[in-house]
Amino acid sequence: AILDVAARLFLERGFDGAGMHAIARAAGVGKATLYQHFAGKSELFVECIDRLRFTLVPADARAVVASGLPLAEEAGVRARAVLSRFPAYRTMTTLLAAAAGGRDPEVAARAREALHRMVTNAEPSLRRAIAAGELRRTDSELLAYMLWGALLALGDRLALDGRYTVDEALAAYLEFMRRGTAP
Repeated sequence: AILDVAARLFLERGFDGAGMHAIARAAGVGKATLYQHFAGKSELFVECIDRLRFTLVPADARAVVASGLPLAEEAGVRARAVLSRFPAYRTMTTLLAAAAGGRDPEVAARAREALHRMVTNAEPSLRRAIAAGELRRTDSELLAYMLWGALLALGDRLALDGRYTVDEALAAYLEFMRRGTAP
């Protein structure tokens, strides 16, 4: 229950706006109870990351991805889902990277694992596309990281001004992906 409430508040208010007191109150527990389960807000955030990711991606987009589309179409659905909620994805990526380098080794390890899961979510599709000859033979994990980085850069560019539409940016991303990974 605490994780569900915390994930909702992180999404609604952002990391800085979701205080431990507000999370405890919304979950119907005392702060002492909250701190018995989580040493601090960073640890709680790391534990919520999978809930946050799956909350951000609409159910229809998850269903399309699970339907076995050709890679180019699936990549478009995935990229559009990330770009449609880009500030939240940028925040999650930044906070997880910071927590991964933090002083608490246990939280840092969980943050690294959560970031890795988020970034490599498309890796099974990339492996299938490599096996089918749609993509050149390469390390699918590294490719997932490179594509994630390109998508974050694209989202950052879109956030700067209205020079490009989301559709123009997606077309450029998919062309980048197609040319950079062609067999």
